[in-house]
This record gives sequence, C-alpha cells and structure tokens, in this order.
Amino acid sequence: MAGRTLQFIGGVFIQTTRMYLKKEMERFGEVEVCHMGNRDKPEEEPPFVRFMTEKAAQDALDALNKGEVFVDGNQLKAQWRPARGGKGEGRRPPPEKDQMHRRDLDFSSRDMMLQARAAGGRNSRKESRGRSGSRDRRRRRSRSRSRSRGRDRRR
Repeated sequence: MAGRTLQFIGGVFIQTTRMYLKKEMERFGEVEVCHMGNRDKPEEEPPFVRFMTEKAAQDALDALNKGEVFVDGNQLKAQWRPARGGKGEGRRPPPEKDQMHRRDLDFSSRDMMLQARAAGGRNSRKESRGRSGSRDRRRRRSRSRSRSRGRDRRR
C-alpha cells in the first residue's frame, strides 16, 4: 500500500519533540505534516508524518525498516498509515509549489514603510522637529543640569 503518510508504531516517546522527529524525517524529503498524535494514548492516535512525495515516504520507510533512523537515541518503527474515511490519502494530492502560499510573507513592515514614504509621509521623528532637532537637545540638557544640581543639594 503506497502512500505519502507513515504512522509510527515504536520509538516515539513522551520526550520526543515534533521538531526533532520532523528534522530526522526531512533527510528523506520534504515533510508536509508532522503530527505527534495523542501522547497519553498513542494507540488511539499515533504520531505520523506526511511527505510531499511518495518517493520520499518510501525512502523513509525503507530506512526505518532497516533500523537506520533514530530520534533521541530510540530506533523508530513505522508503517503505512491506513486511509481515513472521508479524508483518504488518494483524494488529496500534495500542493504544487505554485499553490503553496504564505500570506504572512505578502507584505512586510519594510513594504509598509516604503509605501508610506512614497505617499509623502514623514521619514522619521527628526524631520518633524526641523533641521536642528533643538527641542530634543534642550530637553536633554535641562535633564542633565537638574540631575547634577539635585546631587549637589543632597550632599
């Protein structure tokens, strides 16, 4: 039964993190999903990894069957994940590279700043104070004087 999802049946314990498991599985190809399952009752919902390609999943399963994959010092054991009703493996192909789109990367804070500059917004706080920024300098001087005077009075 070929597919893209491997279900772990051994070697994943409570201290195993998703990050380490995913990193180890990415040796064989790009990982689409790494789910740790129910850690208290792994027999009800075991951990699984879904690869982007069937070849990557097959390579990983071959290495797992040979005993070549370890996470946290534990040898991993896996099998093909059985298809679930309604959301079977054969029903949803992996997303194409063109379709993989992250909305958070569409517009950055730098883009917002450049857009504001192009619209005629202020570039910085100094520009609003004029050339010299004298108010800021006066404020700094007055603070330093009052502090030093206060110290002299305390002595």
